[in-house]
Amino acid sequence: RQSDIALGVAYDFGWIKALGAVVSKRGYAVATPGAVVSIAGSQDSDRAYILGANAAVSSAGTVGVAVARLQVADAHRGRYAANMSVPFAGVMDDATAWSVAYTHALSKRTSLFAAYGTFDNSGVGNGSLNVAARPVAGGTSRLIGTGVRHSF
Repeated sequence: RQSDIALGVAYDFGWIKALGAVVSKRGYAVATPGAVVSIAGSQDSDRAYILGANAAVSSAGTVGVAVARLQVADAHRGRYAANMSVPFAGVMDDATAWSVAYTHALSKRTSLFAAYGTFDNSGVGNGSLNVAARPVAGGTSRLIGTGVRHSF
């Protein structure tokens, strides 16, 4: 059994939009990704803290930044979340992530974007921004993305 609780807040200051959130996830850990049997005594809560902001830097451009911190419960450290399966499951440990992005509007429905982000694991964690390139234990995952977004 798992329960998730999230509390978020956002405020528009006019020149910048700020947001924050706290997420608590209570669940079990398992020994291997995709396992269906929970480890006895592994029910506990992991918490994530998120801060972000978007700011208009021109009439068509917006910069966004975000930082997040994951605090994994001791009962889950070095194990896998019971509700995750391959390829998304990773060994859990504390982690810090941050990102920066720029979006440039070409029209009301089309924009260009570029983003960079990192996911820095602590201890034995191997969480990743890209499941196909999971880092070694305690390693860092980095991602660069660019593209065109069009709303139909």
